[in-house]
Amino acid sequence: MVRSVEESMTGTKCGSPVYMAPEVGEGKRYYLPADVWSFGVLAYEVMTLKMGQNHYVLAMSNKEEYRNSIRKDINAIYANKNNSAKQGAPPEMPELADMVLDILHLEPDQRLTATQCVERLKLMLEKLPV
Repeated sequence: MVRSVEESMTGTKCGSPVYMAPEVGEGKRYYLPADVWSFGVLAYEVMTLKMGQNHYVLAMSNKEEYRNSIRKDINAIYANKNNSAKQGAPPEMPELADMVLDILHLEPDQRLTATQCVERLKLMLEKLPV
């Protein structure tokens, strides 16, 4: 049975605040884009090795500065080849940084969908050396 978006929406607050999408934190009804946000936070953590930041709180305090800080954190990994974080970072892939930024939009309807994330990841995997 296929459920409509309206039927799929919920208003409960559950899960770890670190991965909580803005709409969840604001007590709004939410659906799949909230899960995509959580994936984006996890991808950011894997790329930057910065964990435990509450992205919802950071994003809501200054929306423009939040997006700039994400880009800065991701770019910093690749700026210095001797950076200790570089050892744990994925291969230099600007597409991955762009994907994380496209996921961590504050408005759910501006985020990538889960399908779009998978499509982008497949394209990135094809570019990796074997």
